[in-house]
Amino acid sequence: MGIRLNGNYYDDKDLTRDYPLRNSCIGYQSWVTESNVTATAKAGFPASALGTPFTYDLWKPSSFPATITVDFGATRTIDYVGLGAHKLAGCKVEVYARKLGAYTQIQEAVLLSDAAAMLLFDAVQTTGLQLVITGWATEASLVLDFADQQYSVAEDTTDPSDAHLGVLFAGECLQMPRSQYGGVTPTPFSKTTEILPSTSEGGQWLGRSVVRKGYAASHTWQHLDPQWMRTTFLPFIDHATTGTGTFFLSWRPEGYADEVVYCWTDKDINPSNMGVAGYMQVTLEVKGNG
Repeated sequence: MGIRLNGNYYDDKDLTRDYPLRNSCIGYQSWVTESNVTATAKAGFPASALGTPFTYDLWKPSSFPATITVDFGATRTIDYVGLGAHKLAGCKVEVYARKLGAYTQIQEAVLLSDAAAMLLFDAVQTTGLQLVITGWATEASLVLDFADQQYSVAEDTTDPSDAHLGVLFAGECLQMPRSQYGGVTPTPFSKTTEILPSTSEGGQWLGRSVVRKGYAASHTWQHLDPQWMRTTFLPFIDHATTGTGTFFLSWRPEGYADEVVYCWTDKDINPSNMGVAGYMQVTLEVKGNG
């Protein structure tokens, strides 16, 4: 507990998983819906926005600490929480699962950036979930120096300012049985940027406009068991290629836990036989935002 969401997040190897944490995790299953999530909110930014996959639809807390409650209505198994389209850098997020009417803390993290995040934890069966955003956990005070006269100004940790969260997923993540490393473009390097230079007729530099477009990356896994592909990976293909089809992808939680993207694909996903002991391989091309 009490970790910071950075590259060393899962290096203590205290999580029980089916496969090593150097393998990718894909969070596409979610039990959060528009009708089962509640939280206090600023006018015009309701908690129901968290139950949609849309990044333009936001929930904004009215104050900190803020509590988001999800009532599953039945016992569900969850091992991850996905946070997307948020502005919560510097906030601490505590995750609680409900059992027999009581909530027990199962994970917490300090978000060091506004990038998408996947909080992984041991699988737990629960009828509900609570996320408590305790406010700004970093830079709690500001020191000003005017002509060698120092003044300390405490930040109001109850004021959420423009803090917001657009996407909340909670469910069981798809754990890839094989790792990937060579050939992968990590999330910080897979940004898609449109650069529009401007020059005069005489070739003089007049500046440029830079337009961020998000992320684009390709992920390939090989030597995948054909039965696992049919029973476990095929449902993900159906999700990713129909409807809204969004998901969270952590390409290597151990060592690069902060390199998560909330993404989708605009291409078919077509696994193929490798011709080696029945093994299969698949390439997943994604686009998204951090």
